Amino acid sequence: MLKNFLPSYTIIIPLISGEYHTVVFNQGAEYKDFFQFKKNNSVLVDHCSNNEWDKYLSHCHKEDQKYVSLKKIYKWNKGDLFGFDRRLFHSASHHHKPKQGIVIWMSYPND
Repeated sequence: MLKNFLPSYTIIIPLISGEYHTVVFNQGAEYKDFFQFKKNNSVLVDHCSNNEWDKYLSHCHKEDQKYVSLKKIYKWNKGDLFGFDRRLFHSASHHHKPKQGIVIWMSYPND
């Protein structure tokens, strides 16, 4: 899973409200290639439910569902601020209109 590296964060400040969500999973890696993650990890017994997947992630590959469990679902509310370790896999929920927000990526230097 995640090694003891200094964390990096994604911070989001929504500029609009609506049925927008950011879904963060319990699983993550030091790389961004989910295909590699699936190759290196087994399917989960307690993976994301069909109901949750259909509600928030129907635009994602269905076969990915069995490799992830939900950590948090952030609902976008104008002016809120939320953040998460950016090494965790995450996804925008499906939506039909563009969303607007300020996204900040923070990392600690490797001194």
